[in-house]
Amino acid sequence: MRAGANWTVLTVSAVLLMLAWAGEAPADQSPRLMGHVRDGVSDRPRDRSNHRGVAALEPADATAPRAPTPTPGPRQRDPKAIAEGQQAPPPEAANLFADILAAAALLREGRVDEALSAALALTEQYPDSDASWALAGIARARLGDLDGAQDDLERALALHPGDPAAAGNLAAIALRQGRIDVARGYYMQVLFHQPGHEQTLHKLSRLEQKAGNDAAAEALLERAIDAHPRRLSAYLKLVSFYRERGRGEEAMLRLQRVQQHFDAEPQYWSVLALLQLSAGDARAAVGSLSRRVALAPDALGYLQLANARAAAADAAGFEAALLQALELRPNDPAAGHLVSYYLEQAADDAARAERIARVRSVAPDRPELVRAAPPSAMPVAPARPSAR
Repeated sequence: MRAGANWTVLTVSAVLLMLAWAGEAPADQSPRLMGHVRDGVSDRPRDRSNHRGVAALEPADATAPRAPTPTPGPRQRDPKAIAEGQQAPPPEAANLFADILAAAALLREGRVDEALSAALALTEQYPDSDASWALAGIARARLGDLDGAQDDLERALALHPGDPAAAGNLAAIALRQGRIDVARGYYMQVLFHQPGHEQTLHKLSRLEQKAGNDAAAEALLERAIDAHPRRLSAYLKLVSFYRERGRGEEAMLRLQRVQQHFDAEPQYWSVLALLQLSAGDARAAVGSLSRRVALAPDALGYLQLANARAAAADAAGFEAALLQALELRPNDPAAGHLVSYYLEQAADDAARAERIARVRSVAPDRPELVRAAPPSAMPVAPARPSAR
């Protein structure tokens, strides 16, 4: 049974890449398990204004988790031999996979003690299964036992050197303990085995940023781009790095140079428009967002376009984009402030009444968008706090 268990790492490790530790550690220092599927230990208290405060390891391929190939040990079956028909897949492989899925489900449901018991039972039955040890480590961390979690994750990493899930979580634990050099070592271990692992490059870049090594951080982001020149996420991390350092013009030029690769990506045009607005070029932003809604005519795109048209002083275009967004998704919470602006810009009470009627016609189920107060009670411009 033990030998057969390791064959399942080809599929089971992907399950661990879907588990989550994240968020601010409560008073007992136990990380919370997030409801969605992703794994990572928070290396610092969560800053809710910045999602990057959560260190969460992601799959090597952003589009689908891929299970890494293990190095066969003395009691392992050889996955290559299985693929070539020289060995048969062990019958217990499906059982292990199902058991790990069940334990992962217990974690997501908050039944952490049960999940840990299930994971420990798997480590006894399949001691060479790195996925089982990593699952136990995640459960221990959820319960606040970071020392035990570290032991289990180290065992998983020994069974599967360079595994991003085990190494990434160990790095996050080290960061929580203030051991930056140790965390850096775990990330480097992943990159030794997978030099172009995008998420690890990004995490190591953030570590270098925290340590004040901006040049090293930027070099890692460039390395991620070199490894994935047609992956938009790699460029967006670098763009964000530039913006945070007041290098918006460089960020915009960098995006513009790769337009031919991402011309059909709606997110590309949204980010480019944000940079153009930040640079004060509202008309260029309108052009970018017009392209974005042509690619994906959804409510978010039209709200972004409405905002850009307002910045460009295009009243008619602003109204058209806003009403289109409301028609597509009247319950979008982001629409409220734009509707308020739309009503406040009315020339007089009669014009305001006409605008209220238009909003109601496309969003009849959202009466709160248009206030019931008399038109004359609405200021033309937002009220400013009085100076005292």
